Amino acid sequence: MELAYVSGKYRGSSPSEIYNNINKARDVGIKLWKLGYCAIVPHLNTQFMDGIVPDNDFLEGDIEILSRCDFIVIMEGWQESKGAKEEVKYAKENQIPIYKFVKGDKLSPVIIMDWVWAMIKFGWSRLSFEGLHLPYSI
Repeated sequence: MELAYVSGKYRGSSPSEIYNNINKARDVGIKLWKLGYCAIVPHLNTQFMDGIVPDNDFLEGDIEILSRCDFIVIMEGWQESKGAKEEVKYAKENQIPIYKFVKGDKLSPVIIMDWVWAMIKFGWSRLSFEGLHLPYSI
């Protein structure tokens, strides 16, 4: 059975927002289990343990878990999460396939090209597109 790592936003401005983010990740995990994958949902592993160790310890542990997974599934809004961005970066650097759900229960591969990654990492303002011709508009 393949191991699928669920990556998405955990933090929120209130306990209820964190709770909602955990439930969204849980729902992705349920979809993955129903498709025959072993879903690893780090949101559930450390839910509401905020403050027991530095945040970076959680991320370090999550990256260790991710390193043992066959692929990662990114949730909508993953770009808003420092941890999810680090997980995607790790997956990309270590050739771990990246997927997302489209049209309900269909997993689709995600290709994060280097210029897109640079936008996520550094933001629009630090990039210059002058003289760059892209096949698609941004």
